[in-house]
This record gives sequence, C-alpha cells and structure tokens, in this order.
Amino acid sequence: MVQCLVLLGDGKIVAGGDFVKGRNLPRANLARLNADGSVDPAFNASANSLVIALTVQPDGKILVGGQFTVLCGQPRNRIGRLNADGTLDGAAAPAATQ
Repeated sequence: MVQCLVLLGDGKIVAGGDFVKGRNLPRANLARLNADGSVDPAFNASANSLVIALTVQPDGKILVGGQFTVLCGQPRNRIGRLNADGTLDGAAAPAATQ
C-alpha cells in the first residue's frame, strides 16, 4: 500500500509505502513513476520496511523517513537521503550510536 508520494521537478513521482512490486517490477517500499504512470526501471532505491514520509530538497535529493533500518542496502535508522537518481547519499550517513 502506498503511504506517501512526492512530485519531482521533472514530473516524475516517488512513491513510498509498504509494497514489494510496482507495476509488476520488484520494488521494496520505494518506486519512481514516470509522468505516464509507468515504473521507472532506472530507480532502484529500496527500504527493508515501511516508508511513511518523502520530501525533495532544493538540490533534488530525496529525504526518506519510515520504519526501515536499511535503505539501499545500507544501515539507516528510520531516516535517509537519496540522490536524485535513487542511489543512497553517503554524505548523509547517520552518526554512530553508543
């Protein structure tokens, strides 16, 4: 089930929620849709659990929030940032916890 949507500057939409497929393509809780509604196969971001919040920063990077602990294969504690192409923004790595 889709929980949140965000419109990108190029007319595409990023969807977050609790799902494993987007129009029959494997998608783990995150997907980008083209303006015609088709799933963008170039966007392969994933989260290991529910995504409930998305927003786009002025630089085009996407903030993601939810119940996940892994984003794009890397540990993230319920918040992370993606580059515009859907890859994980490593510069936004979480601080180490004690």
